[in-house]
Amino acid sequence: MRPAVSGNGYARKRSHHDRNLASRLSGASQREKHKAEQIRSHFSSGGQQMQFNLVNREMLLDAKAHPEKYGDLMVRVAGRSAPFTALSGDLQDEIIARTEHTACG
Repeated sequence: MRPAVSGNGYARKRSHHDRNLASRLSGASQREKHKAEQIRSHFSSGGQQMQFNLVNREMLLDAKAHPEKYGDLMVRVAGRSAPFTALSGDLQDEIIARTEHTACG
């Protein structure tokens, strides 16, 4: 298999994950296909890492109201991971607002 060249000039090998993703997307929704294309585009343009946040507004609000149920819920704060329930109420509110702002519908 011939290595692909990323946007930053470094060679990268296409992995079996690339092929698996393509085969899985044959029955995927337009939204899923769009997300997959965003990921491909990011890495083919030289992106080196990507983080996925799998929380939504409802989960964060529930974690704020019932912290005992969410001791392992981690969020990104200033480039680092932190337990959501250990943050101040104001910072929790900021993260909830940020999550609402960046959600794709």
